[in-house]
Amino acid sequence: MACIAAVVANAVMTAYAWVSLPAVIPTHFGLSGTPDAWGPKATILLGPGMALVLYTLLSLVTRIGPHKFNYPVEITEENAERMYTLSLSMMRWLKLGLLLMFAFIQYATIQASLGKQSGNVIGVATIAGVLASFAMMIYFMAKFTKDK
Repeated sequence: MACIAAVVANAVMTAYAWVSLPAVIPTHFGLSGTPDAWGPKATILLGPGMALVLYTLLSLVTRIGPHKFNYPVEITEENAERMYTLSLSMMRWLKLGLLLMFAFIQYATIQASLGKQSGNVIGVATIAGVLASFAMMIYFMAKFTKDK
């Protein structure tokens, strides 16, 4: 439900901001946080679209089944249920983290388009999201090997 809420929030936030956005908005921010590429207002629709695609693809991967995933340990009859449950949990947390990161980047892009904040926030959000995803993956990999 939290993942669906993140996708819906992304779309609602974009729809709400649509009338206020200028005709040309920043589409990319350099390392300094200043926009270095611009595009039409419709470009902002890519955010909710990408969030929906990400949600759909990660949901499909999860539904295919954990028995198709690669594991850092051998799957046996004794550990299969535990490993499969752990892998599904990992996928759900990864999906939520990525969707929240996309929603925050969308919010920051809207705010930058309206001149309310710099693009530095987008860089920080992206780096924080990537680092959090890596930290979560390390946590789950440790759980896989510990619980083998």
